[in-house]
Amino acid sequence: MTYSPDPYDDFRRSMQEMVEVRLEHNRNVDWKFLEELLFCYLDLNNKKSYRFILRAFADVIVLLREIRQIAGEYAVAERRRSGWEDVKHA
Repeated sequence: MTYSPDPYDDFRRSMQEMVEVRLEHNRNVDWKFLEELLFCYLDLNNKKSYRFILRAFADVIVLLREIRQIAGEYAVAERRRSGWEDVKHA
C-alpha cells in the first residue's frame, strides 16, 4: 500500500481520468463500465482504502450526472434556438 496525504483526492482524480479517457474515445460510460471500474479499485486496494474509494466513486457519479444534465439542457436550448431561427426565416 502506498502512502498518500489525500487518498480520497487521488482515487477521485484517477477515476475521473479513467472516465474522461473513455469519453474521449467515444465509448459509453454506462453502469456496467462504472461497476467494473469500482470493483477494480476495490480489488486492487486494501480494505482500509475502501471508504476513500467509495466516496470518490460517489462524487464521480454525481459529477457525471451534472455533466449529462448540463449537456441535455444545452441540447434542448440548441433545438429551441434552431427552431426559433426557422420561425424567423419563414
